[in-house]
Amino acid sequence: MMECETVTVTIKVGVTRTTLARHRGSVIESMRSSPTPLSKNDSVVWMRSLISGLLGEVFNKRIEGALVCVIPELEGSVCRAWKMSTGGDLRLFDPACAPFTLDYRPPGALGRDRSAAIWGALDRFGAALGKAFMVADFGTHTVTTVWHEGCVLGGSIAPGLALQRKSVGGGRVILVPGREGKEGRKKLDRFHDKRGFGQSTSESIEAGVVLGSVAAVEGLRRRVERELGQPVSLVLTGGFACRLSSLFSQGVFCNRQLVHYGAWKFLSCS
Repeated sequence: MMECETVTVTIKVGVTRTTLARHRGSVIESMRSSPTPLSKNDSVVWMRSLISGLLGEVFNKRIEGALVCVIPELEGSVCRAWKMSTGGDLRLFDPACAPFTLDYRPPGALGRDRSAAIWGALDRFGAALGKAFMVADFGTHTVTTVWHEGCVLGGSIAPGLALQRKSVGGGRVILVPGREGKEGRKKLDRFHDKRGFGQSTSESIEAGVVLGSVAAVEGLRRRVERELGQPVSLVLTGGFACRLSSLFSQGVFCNRQLVHYGAWKFLSCS
């Protein structure tokens, strides 16, 4: 068991982005992120640079780390980079150590990031979640995972906001320059004033992508509640989570870094 003020590191390698979190005790005190490389070529150098930037004065000291990776071919190079940088071994997140079971076919097919997010939600919000909750991870993909009385039942996977936006019209929709910017395109960065109807092509796409994603998650939540016959709390995580939280019709729990907190719990309990 780790001491409460021990420095540890958790690493999440996602489809498009990789994040490293430096924990002191249960608190994330700093983070680094970078696009995930398309191949494992030069990935050791890439990861060593991220580790060095994150650890600062404790770089090259033996510290504990956990890895949640959704790209299997990068696991080896990330672990080698960690070994070269700290002299220690990087632990691969293992859902079997979590305080819940998996009702998934096969159990090992459930993404480690999804199990880590569930564990992170239990750590951050605990009994307030009730007997059932759904984690909605708004990242490259919009992924929901359902927990019910100590068991992960499964969930859903759909394209994330950015992927949806790029797919409209096969990526060939031409927007009129003006309010939307020099090239007629806006970034997904203004969520608080979204309306159910857009009054330009750009606004219509934003309404469909942003509010459509919110409505999809709310609809899945209602369906799960009917199937389980009880209320289901909703927990948001991922890059867009905090900016989307105010658009939900019911109260939600929100923490962008649940995967990292779940990985930290894995380290602290192992």
